[in-house]
Amino acid sequence: MSDGNVYVASSNNRGDTWLYDLSRDGVLRFRTGFDSQWEQYWSPLVIGGSVFLDGGTGGGLYGFDATNGGSRLFFNGDLSQFDRWSPAWWGGSVWTLVGGVLRQHDPTKGSTLAAVALPSSAGSYSMETAPVAGSCYLYVVSRPDLVAVDPVAMEAAWSVSGTFGQRLTALPAAASIHCMGAT
Repeated sequence: MSDGNVYVASSNNRGDTWLYDLSRDGVLRFRTGFDSQWEQYWSPLVIGGSVFLDGGTGGGLYGFDATNGGSRLFFNGDLSQFDRWSPAWWGGSVWTLVGGVLRQHDPTKGSTLAAVALPSSAGSYSMETAPVAGSCYLYVVSRPDLVAVDPVAMEAAWSVSGTFGQRLTALPAAASIHCMGAT
């Protein structure tokens, strides 16, 4: 939701895929089509007048201009084919966790600025997780572990082994804290 508007991505998996922008009273402001392949969507990321989401025939990240009727800003098709993920925002960049790789993206072009591979046992075509931005770190469930990634150093700051996300969707939550010792 941004400026009282609600954004949702929807697909019937037959090429009928849309980003909807609805006003706070449910009036359709615009509907923009985009490519997908058997995707199931999580929430788009809305920052200012831009909307970012999962999509593409072979997987990828879309950026749309919500202030201009949903015109497409970019498509980055370099991500693997996984669905059920959402991007995050940290430090002025868009972040994705797809196929065990955490990527930092330019919010105007979608290009990958940096990437770090994380251990992952994801075996299906659904991520079932997303990066969560905290004050100091990006937190990700990289099955079966929970990992805190330092987004400046682009490396894991710490991880906890467990069974995070083994059978169900797993999303961490982060409280704002002072970043002691973080770069």
